[in-house]
Amino acid sequence: MNRVTLAFPYWPFSLGSLAMSDFAYEDVNGWLIVRFTQPSLTEPMMLERLKNDLEARLAALPTGAKVVISFKGVEFVSSQIIGMMLAAKEQLRKRKGTFAMARLGDNIRDILRLTKLESQFKIGETETDIVGRRPRTKRADDGDLGPNEPDWLD
Repeated sequence: MNRVTLAFPYWPFSLGSLAMSDFAYEDVNGWLIVRFTQPSLTEPMMLERLKNDLEARLAALPTGAKVVISFKGVEFVSSQIIGMMLAAKEQLRKRKGTFAMARLGDNIRDILRLTKLESQFKIGETETDIVGRRPRTKRADDGDLGPNEPDWLD
């Protein structure tokens, strides 16, 4: 799997640490988008790594940071993920930040519904629903992206 690593102006971690991460990061319209890189989030040791990595990275963000966690491509999750998301939301809330989730699969939606926690989170169908459209950019063929072209590729 090829990974693209991005640098963020407020990011205190070396880019080398991203290659071993269970997350991929992107900065769009002032939001930090965090994507899981594994389709299954159920193995206890991986969940502990995810928890520690996410806590450390959120603690390094500036006051008022905006974060969306994307579950695109995630097929299976442990219920521990919901605890991690609640902790992340609280960590950002204490620092006047914003927390949201996008692209929740049926598994995650079922857990949220069963635990009656759906109302605790800002949830969007896609990242664009939360962060807005990306700024217009040029395509490789030097054409502008048109208004009807997809903003987030599936």
